Amino acid sequence: MELGRQGSDEQFYPIDYGNDGTFVLLTAKQFDFVLRNYPMDNKHPTTLSAWKSRNGI
Repeated sequence: MELGRQGSDEQFYPIDYGNDGTFVLLTAKQFDFVLRNYPMDNKHPTTLSAWKSRNGI
């Protein structure tokens, strides 16, 4: 939310699950590229809602 207020087109996307969570900062275009070109696994950036669902949050 704060990134949008600052005029940034980037947002945080979580990677990894459990206690070792990591986030990356990507634009929507970069996130779409990752989705189309890299295998889906626990090391793959995902939306915050999908990450929460996978972690039972």
